[in-house]
Amino acid sequence: MLLALSLLLGCAPTPLDADAPASGPTEPELRLTSPGLGAYLPVGTTPVTAIARQMVDVALDGAPVTPADGQVLGHRDLVVGLNTFLLTGTDPEGLAQRDMLAVLAGTFTAPEGLVAEAIRVHLSAEGLAATGPLVADLLDPAELNAELAANNPVYDDPTTRIELGELTFAEPLIEIVPAAGYLTLRVELPDFVLPIDATLKDALPFGIDLEIGADIESQVTLDLRVWARPDDQGGVRTHVEVTEVSLDEFDLDTGLLELVDWMFIDDDDLADMIEDSLGSELGPMIDAMIAETTTGLGDPVEADLLDQTAVIAPWVAAIDIDPAGVGLTLAMAIDIEGAAPPGPGHVHLPPPDPSTGGEVHLTVSDDFMNRALFELWASGGLDGDKELDPATLFLFGGTGSGRMRTRSALPPVWLERDGEARLQLGEIAVEVDTPGGQYGEHLELVMSLDARAELVFDGVVAGVALSRGEVVMRLAGASVGNEALAAKLDQLQTAFGLAIGTMNEDLQAPLSDLLGEGVVLPALSFGRDPGHLGTTLDLTMAEVMAMLEATDPTPPPPPNDVVVPGTATVLDDDVELSTDGDEGWICRRDDVVTTGDGGTWYVSEDASLRIEGSGHVVWAEDDAEIVLVGPGNTVYADPGARIDDRDGSNAVILVDPLTLDTSAAPQPGCT
Repeated sequence: MLLALSLLLGCAPTPLDADAPASGPTEPELRLTSPGLGAYLPVGTTPVTAIARQMVDVALDGAPVTPADGQVLGHRDLVVGLNTFLLTGTDPEGLAQRDMLAVLAGTFTAPEGLVAEAIRVHLSAEGLAATGPLVADLLDPAELNAELAANNPVYDDPTTRIELGELTFAEPLIEIVPAAGYLTLRVELPDFVLPIDATLKDALPFGIDLEIGADIESQVTLDLRVWARPDDQGGVRTHVEVTEVSLDEFDLDTGLLELVDWMFIDDDDLADMIEDSLGSELGPMIDAMIAETTTGLGDPVEADLLDQTAVIAPWVAAIDIDPAGVGLTLAMAIDIEGAAPPGPGHVHLPPPDPSTGGEVHLTVSDDFMNRALFELWASGGLDGDKELDPATLFLFGGTGSGRMRTRSALPPVWLERDGEARLQLGEIAVEVDTPGGQYGEHLELVMSLDARAELVFDGVVAGVALSRGEVVMRLAGASVGNEALAAKLDQLQTAFGLAIGTMNEDLQAPLSDLLGEGVVLPALSFGRDPGHLGTTLDLTMAEVMAMLEATDPTPPPPPNDVVVPGTATVLDDDVELSTDGDEGWICRRDDVVTTGDGGTWYVSEDASLRIEGSGHVVWAEDDAEIVLVGPGNTVYADPGARIDDRDGSNAVILVDPLTLDTSAAPQPGCT
């Protein structure tokens, strides 16, 4: 959102100078004298004064006025945002004259600290229900088995020993329901199977133990409650409580295990122990899972915006849970290095009220947009300097080539007018170089812009689309008195307003530039907050998951079965290589040494590879030996491989199991 906005017409703080030279009292003159050029004013009525000496057909903002002794007195009701004043008239020679100035009105705030209630996220009850599979994917039977194994043996005396095996279950079913102040979670573990092994010592003749085992099937249900609140670091603190655990139809009356139930340990007692173990493990497991998901939520992050480094810091301000869903309120800080600009800051708007929408409902406040735009403007990130396209060059009377530079003396404003977002830029200084141009080789104007602004995210590109631009211009600097250019101002204004859409290509960036090649996301449609104070976005959980998956920086796990390509070279025993970029297959009991860089190696069991260079990728089977003397290498190894990282900086990634597929390997080879 901010990246595309920052590509708009260049704007940076600049001193405001009077453009028209002073003239004698008898000369024709048309000039606005108040309010002050580039002023920051409160909303409400403000006096307007102007000089209109020896002028006819005088109009202020399009309304005819009658000067008295060359003076124009009036008033204007200022609204929040950019207010542009236009004074027009005709001099004694019949030439149209104009003056224009812009001011900002509203309440202003310094660009410091957090923007309160900058972003609101609401997850509906339906959206919470759709997150169940995410939680289910994170439940690890291995951790539950570790808890159960800690209870072994569950019964042990001189005659009998009873142990629990490793449990298994089908894909968990998770039901998440919001309540007043907390979430309820029901976790069902279908097809729950728990192996039970009993040893009856000396039960058979000649002192032989009798081993009894069976798989006990059950259905497990756990009920939990989850509380969440902001911590004092801008993040989230949670508490999980297990309220009930039940094993349905858990019974040891299965074959010979009925003897165990009857003689040694009651199945009800065993069920209670298993329930306690599941409860004591699952509660902390889910708590840790939530903590891991929310870790760093309040940490500052850096983002590159138009070659400017922006530091963005979210802060969890409130978490509200009720039967309709979960509401998360974030305060936001954003800072971009740059000179402190003059003025009281950016236009401040109140935050939107909490609202709901789809499964995931996001609201970004206009106040935060103004803070972000202010930071870009103050840092010079919105300055413009570009070659003119042929159509624009023609408008300025140029031929061949030309260049336009733009900067704004007032910070940008983002707000709503008539149900749509608007982007306003005031007192934009425009300098145009047109060598050999019809109206001069160096032109200077001042422009105010108010355009409809829509956020665009079609899954391939993201940015801002401007349309219906309202543009007001006046001559400035060296161009004051340029009658030929003055006669073109109405045409230039109209052309800039109509052509505002041609800027959209510059305001939109391919997602591949932001997220990498091949990233395609769902198309999104933005709306406006019902209170007219923010931009909204409604998503389904499926869309959220698709976006998270597409933008997940975590690389996919390495394969367990690695194909040895036919291009690999079968290496003999005791070979030493010094070349770069080798691709080798090292067979059983063969030893190879490489001092080169950037090789790819497939090492079979009992084979050995010593690497003294860097940049190598190694696939090592069980019982392979890899010695890493050089730095910066990556080894994918079966847990049974022997890896000696003598440098200490190499990446060793265990793949359990890792096998080499030699169906395409060169022959004869290790087969």
